[in-house]
Amino acid sequence: MKEVAVLITGVPRQYERCLPTLQFLLSEFNATYYAVMREEFADADTIYRIKKIIPNIKCIVVPSIDSDKAVESFHDLPIALTVVKMWYEIWYGYNAISTENYDLVFRTRFDVFFHEQFLPEIEYVTDCDVYIPEQMSWSGSNDMLCLANPTAFGKYAKTYHYLHRSYNEGLKNPEALLFRSLALNGLFERKLDVFFILYRDALFYLFDNKSLNILSILNPSLSTYKIGASGDSIEKRLESINYIRGVISNELGFPLYVHNSEFNFFPPEIDNRDGNVFRWLGMHGKIKRALAKTTYGLKFKVHFVTNNWKIEDLSILIDGNLVKLKIERQDEYGRLLIEGLIDQVQPFRRPWSNIGFSCSKLTVPSEINSESNDHRLLGVAISEIAFLSRS
Repeated sequence: MKEVAVLITGVPRQYERCLPTLQFLLSEFNATYYAVMREEFADADTIYRIKKIIPNIKCIVVPSIDSDKAVESFHDLPIALTVVKMWYEIWYGYNAISTENYDLVFRTRFDVFFHEQFLPEIEYVTDCDVYIPEQMSWSGSNDMLCLANPTAFGKYAKTYHYLHRSYNEGLKNPEALLFRSLALNGLFERKLDVFFILYRDALFYLFDNKSLNILSILNPSLSTYKIGASGDSIEKRLESINYIRGVISNELGFPLYVHNSEFNFFPPEIDNRDGNVFRWLGMHGKIKRALAKTTYGLKFKVHFVTNNWKIEDLSILIDGNLVKLKIERQDEYGRLLIEGLIDQVQPFRRPWSNIGFSCSKLTVPSEINSESNDHRLLGVAISEIAFLSRS
């Protein structure tokens, strides 16, 4: 397992639901966590509550006198002092740890809620590469997350020292400031396959984790609502919450976790017999899941089939591993309970696995029943898949 130093920076709020998703993301690495906080936020209660979630986390407190000195020369400039303090925190935190003991350094924020995925395994990281997600990079580079080796991360952390120069060049937007710093430091930005939202409890406390995972794939920018900003109000928050509900509603019950239209799973439907959610599969379909290394199979329920369909008409591959399907039994409604075992397990993909489906027997309902208005090409209707793992 690679050794990774994890710097969690910013104001320590909203972290109760976020830190567990960070731990899942890094579960295949030997991670050492560092909470980098300004002294004004590092009270004993906050540190206690953070350590309840990550007991071995190490706290790095930036003294108020150092924070004040860091922003002294910026007071007369129309640049947000919070941005200056953020980059100073990162620089301070980087210098407070012995980065030579780690293979990688990962920087995140307290309020980042990660999609249920693994951190991608990056085999070869040069001293000039920084891995940064593309989402929320509106005018430059995403300034919330970064993965790099210690040498490259040290260059990334020097962004604080380039803020004056970048501002004098006419740059003010936080993403543009980082974008310019990367160029000045000779760093090359690589894509980091990590999906996330910014967690705002006032918006998301009623949403379960599955809903937030869906949002992180479909439209993560909806999480950038500014709580406490000039336009913030109870009415605006409710409007935002209702819009988010509308965005994710079609995926609830059986999310695919794919963000393109190249699949052929139809939208979820409700089985009126017991209220379970299912999707019709056409010829091909794909879903994505973060599978543990101990996964050996799956199970699901067949709700409906087309004319003369049989189990041999369905094939499933997990990252190229063939799944051998068999009918376990029927439930009280005559639905088939299917179990599938992976024929020969190869290493699963990271950050998630691709589960591909193909159906060889297809029917257009309207072509066999003149009263039907269903013109879809259908194969089989299945419910959400559960994966089987060894303990």
